[in-house]
Amino acid sequence: DWCWAIVEPARTSQGFKALNEEYSPPEARTRGKPTPASDFYALGKSLIHAVGGDPTTKELPDMDPRLARFIKYLAVESQGGRPQDAWELYLQAEKIRTQVFGEHTFVPLEL
Repeated sequence: DWCWAIVEPARTSQGFKALNEEYSPPEARTRGKPTPASDFYALGKSLIHAVGGDPTTKELPDMDPRLARFIKYLAVESQGGRPQDAWELYLQAEKIRTQVFGEHTFVPLEL
């Protein structure tokens, strides 16, 4: 929810403003320091839900193990064990996407 966004928490010393028991990272519950890894946790839980899994238990449906590993990596309980950099995460996601689904292809829209 964008109304709870924290801009530059390292500079402003802002902390978490809201808690969603199912999707917030553990550091939100303990009033820890927000980092990009906090957002990645919420993303991981959201992806678990989006693919038909259970965000509470982090169980995923049957899927390619490379994709499952990547999604679970986002929702690791340890803040330091999660990705820390969005660009690095993007490159990892792109690599896995290519491995699982193949190269990008352009399909022209014909009307």
